[in-house]
Amino acid sequence: MAKTKTTKRRRTSSDDATATKRTRADVAPVHPGGVLEDHSVFGQLVGRSGLVLTAGNQPNQLAVDQAVFQRNLRLAIKKHQDFPQVVDEFLEGLQAHVEDPDRFSSSLTATMTAAECEDSCRGGKQDCLMRLLLGVEIIQPKVMIVLLEKLPEFMGDDDDQMFDSDATAQIPRLILNQFRWLDRIVDSKLLCRKMLEMLGITTVDIQRDIISCLPEVIDDTEHNNVATQLKDKLSDRQLMVAVLDALSNLNVRPELMTEIRLAVLRKVPGAELQDLPVVVKFLLQSVSTHDAVEVVRELRDQLDLTPGLSTERGAAGGNAASSSRGSEALILDAIRSGITFQKAIAEAWIKAVENVPNAAEHKDVDVLVLLLLHSTAVTKTRRRAVEGLLRAKVRSGKFTHDLLRKTFTTHAQILREYFQSVLTMAEVLLRSPEPAVELFGCHVYQEAFRAFDMYCRQEVVGSLVTHIGSGVTSEVDSALDVLCQLVRDMPSAMAPFSVFIKGVLDYLDNLTVAQIRKLFSMLGTLAFSGTQDGAHIQDDMHILIRKQLSNTTPKYKRMGVIGAIMVVRSLGARREEGAPSISKDFYDQITGLLGMVRTSCQHMPDEYALFMDELACVMQNRQLDEKVEAWISEDVLTDFQDDYVVDVEADRISQSSTSLPLDLCYNLEDGDELEEGNIAVNLLPLLEAAGEMKGSPARKGRKRLVSPACLAPHFRLLRYCQQAQCGGDLEGIDALLGCPMYLFKEEAVEKVESLSVHEKELMCAALFHTLNWFREVINGFSSQSDPEMRGKVLVRLQNITHVQGLLNTCLAATPGFVPPRAIFDCEVETISVPAAGAARKGRKKAAKGGKKSPVGEKSPDPNDTISTATQDGTQPEKDSTEGDKEEKQTIVNLEHYRAFFRELDLEVFSILKCGMVSKSVLDTEMHTKETTVLELQPTELLFLLKDLNRKLEHVLIATAKRKTFLKTKSERNYGFSHLDQYTAQEVAEQVVQLLPALCDHLESTCTYFQEWVYWQ
Repeated sequence: MAKTKTTKRRRTSSDDATATKRTRADVAPVHPGGVLEDHSVFGQLVGRSGLVLTAGNQPNQLAVDQAVFQRNLRLAIKKHQDFPQVVDEFLEGLQAHVEDPDRFSSSLTATMTAAECEDSCRGGKQDCLMRLLLGVEIIQPKVMIVLLEKLPEFMGDDDDQMFDSDATAQIPRLILNQFRWLDRIVDSKLLCRKMLEMLGITTVDIQRDIISCLPEVIDDTEHNNVATQLKDKLSDRQLMVAVLDALSNLNVRPELMTEIRLAVLRKVPGAELQDLPVVVKFLLQSVSTHDAVEVVRELRDQLDLTPGLSTERGAAGGNAASSSRGSEALILDAIRSGITFQKAIAEAWIKAVENVPNAAEHKDVDVLVLLLLHSTAVTKTRRRAVEGLLRAKVRSGKFTHDLLRKTFTTHAQILREYFQSVLTMAEVLLRSPEPAVELFGCHVYQEAFRAFDMYCRQEVVGSLVTHIGSGVTSEVDSALDVLCQLVRDMPSAMAPFSVFIKGVLDYLDNLTVAQIRKLFSMLGTLAFSGTQDGAHIQDDMHILIRKQLSNTTPKYKRMGVIGAIMVVRSLGARREEGAPSISKDFYDQITGLLGMVRTSCQHMPDEYALFMDELACVMQNRQLDEKVEAWISEDVLTDFQDDYVVDVEADRISQSSTSLPLDLCYNLEDGDELEEGNIAVNLLPLLEAAGEMKGSPARKGRKRLVSPACLAPHFRLLRYCQQAQCGGDLEGIDALLGCPMYLFKEEAVEKVESLSVHEKELMCAALFHTLNWFREVINGFSSQSDPEMRGKVLVRLQNITHVQGLLNTCLAATPGFVPPRAIFDCEVETISVPAAGAARKGRKKAAKGGKKSPVGEKSPDPNDTISTATQDGTQPEKDSTEGDKEEKQTIVNLEHYRAFFRELDLEVFSILKCGMVSKSVLDTEMHTKETTVLELQPTELLFLLKDLNRKLEHVLIATAKRKTFLKTKSERNYGFSHLDQYTAQEVAEQVVQLLPALCDHLESTCTYFQEWVYWQ
C-alpha cells in the first residue's frame, strides 16, 4: 500500500488517558533486514510469543502456529511481573504500532508462516495480528475498543485523512471483519454499545458496514436493544436497506417487530426502486399468520412497480432501465419467495387482489402477482383458484385491456420469466364460454406476442393454431381473430411463422366460411408482403385455389372463391399516396384470377352470389388499387344491366308466358313518366327461367346461369363500385331505387289457396327475392342526402312491411317451402328451414258482442301477427261468446325465416333521424300538381327497432352471457357478417348518435297513447 503523509488524527476518549505514557513509548527503529524492532511491552510480548513484526506494508510473520501464539501471549501477560497493569502498557504499544497506516494495514491482513516451521503449523498463511489478539480473552475488550475507535479516521475528508482512497473504502470492512465468527466474545454488551456509538460519528458507508456486522457479533440478549436502536435509523433512506437486512437476522419480540413493520410500511412509497426488494423481503419474512392479510394489503397499496422516476433521474438511459428491471425482478423474487414458503402469504395476496373494488385502483402488480401465484401453485386447487380470480376480475370489468397492455409494456422482461404461466392463462381464458373472458384471453395472446422474443412468439402462434384445431366454434373464431390482428399490425414479425398458419389449411373441412375467409386473408397478406418467408407460400396458395375452384362440390368451390378474393385483395392492395400503381404483372394476375372465379361459378348461383358479396366487401373498404377498381366497376355495371334490367315495354305483360300473371309493381316514378324506355327489374321471368334451367340436365354447356339469387349481391357490388368511382355519390344508378319490378299481380295472393304447389312456391320465392332486393336498395341509398332519394327510401321501407304481409299469407298456404338463400357465407346444411310447427293456428275473428279493438285497421299488420304469438309460436286463446263462429288462420312468424333475408347495414338506421319529406308531383307545365308528405310510420319504425335490437344483442354481449357449443343455437349468428366488420365500440358510437331521434320517437308514441286514452 502506498504511503501518504500523516496528519493530525482524530482523538477518542481513550487517547486522553494514555497520552502522557505514549510519549514515553520506545521508538521502533526499522531493522535493515525489514524486521521491525519494537521495544515496547507490546513488541516484546508478541515477539516472545512467536510473532515477527515487519516494516512497511509487508505481512507479519508467525514462527509458531496461531493457537500456540495465543497461548504463549496469554501466559506471558498473566505471568508478567506488572500484571494486570501490563495490559494497559500492552495496549499503549499496540496503539503506537498502528498509528502508522502501513503497519495498521499489515495488522489487518493475514500473517505469513515462517519457512522453518511450516510443517508444524496449519498452513502458509494464518490469521492477521488483530484477529490473533482478539482471540486472547485478557486483552480482547480493549483491543476491540482500539479497533472500533479507528473507524472515525476513515471519514473520507481530504483535510483530515490518514489513508488513501482505497484504504478508506477497504480498511473499515477489514476492521469489522475481525469481530465476525470469534470463538468467544468476552463482553458482548460493551461491543454492542461501542458499535452503536460508532454509528453516530462515522460515514454512511461505514455505518452500513457496522449495521450489517451487528447481527453476527452481538449476543442474543442484545437483539431487542439493537432492534430498537436500528428502528430509529429507518428514517435515513441511505441506511434503510442495511437496517432491514440486519433486522431480518435479529430475534425480536413480536410487539417490537409490529412497530418496526408499521414504520417500514410508511417508508414504502418514498423508497427508491432499488431498495424495494429488501423492503418487500423484510415485510413478508417478518409477517405472522395472524397479520399477514393486513400487511400484504398495505404493501400492495403502497407498492408501485412503475419504472422509478428517481432511478432514471440518477442514472443515464440504458443503465437506469437495466437497474430498474433488475430491481423489479428482485421485488418479484421476494414476493415469490414469500408465496412459496408461506401459505398465509399466498392466501393474503389472493385476498388483497380480490378485494380491490374497481378497475381504477388495480395496478400492474396485481397482474404480476397472479402470474406468480399461478406459476408457484403446486396443487390444482390453488391453480384453479387463481384462474377463477382472474376470470372474475375480467368478468366484472376490473381487469382491463389498458391494464394488461401497461403491464406487458412496462414489465416485458420480467414477464418473460413467467412465460409458461402467461401462455397457460391465455389458453384458459380463451377457452372460456364467457365472451368478455374469452376476449381478454385474446388480448393476452396479442400482448405476449408483441412483448416477447422469437421463441415465445413461436409458442404463441403454435398455441393459437392448436385452438383452431379444437373444433369449438368460439375458440376457433377467437384464435383466428388474434392471428388476423397480429398479421395486420405486425406482418414482418408474423412472416417467419407463415408455415404454422399454412398448416391450418389441413383443418379447412372443419372451418366455416367466415373462418376460411380469415385464414385466407392472413395467408394472402403474408404471401404477398414482400418477405422471403411469405414468398414460399404463394405457389401453394395458387395451386390450392385452382384446385378448389375446379371442384364441383359447392363446399370446396366456396373455399376457392374466398381464397381467390383474398389473394386479389393482397395482390391489388391500394398503395400509399404518391406511390406508383400496381405493376402490369400483378394487374394481369388479378384480372385472370377474377375471370377464373367467374367462369368456374357461372353455373352455380349460390357460389356466384358469394363471389359478388366477397368482392363487394373488398370494394367497400377501398382496399384495391384504383386501376383494379375501375376494371371491376366497368364489368359489374355491364353485367348487371344485361342480366337483371329490362326496358318497360307495353306488350311485355300481355305476351308473358309465366305461370303467374305478370305485372309491373312497386313503381316509385311518377305515373306520367313511366313509359316505354324506362327500366324495370325483371324478377319473375328470371325466377321462372332459372328454375327451368336448374332442372335441365344439359345445363353445363350453356351460357352463364342468371339467377335471381345473385340480384341483391350483384347490386351490392354495383353500388360499392359506383361509390368508389364517384366519391360516394349514387346518382348514376339512382334509377334502380325507384324503378318497378316485373312481378305477379297482387290479387293472386288472395287466391293462393287455389294455386298449384309450383305456383305457390314460385310466389313465395318471388316475394323473398323482392324483400331482399328492397333491403339491399335501402342499404345502398339510405346514406344519400338527396331529399328525393330519402323519400323513396321511406317508401321502399313501407314496401318491405307490405310485402312481409303478403309473404305471411303465402307461407301459411305453402307448408314445407324452402326459401331461396340470401346469406351465402354459411354452410347450406347449417341453415334450418322452419318446420310446420313454426306456423300455428289461432283465432282471427272476435265475437260480435266482444270487445272491439280500439284501433281500427282494415287488415292485420304482419308485425302485429308476429307480436301476438307467444314464445313458442302459438296464439293466446281469446274468450268468445256462445253461438259465434270461429275462423282459423295460420300465423307465420317471419322471425323464424330471418336467415333467408339480406342483412341491413348500420347506415340504414339513419332513417330514424329522418323527419317529414315532401314529394311534389309536377304537371306537364312543370307546375306543382300534388304534394305528398312522407314520414316514418309505426309499422316501419317497429321493423327498424327490432332489427336494431337484434344487432345490439349480437355485438354488445352481456358480460355474464355464456356461449354454448350447441349447434342448434348457431343460427342466431347468421345475418351479421356486415355488422361483424365493426368493433363493439364502433357500433355503440354509431347507435349513441341515434339516441336523440329514438327519444323523439318515444315521445311521439307516448303522446299518441295519451291522446288515445283521453278520448276513450
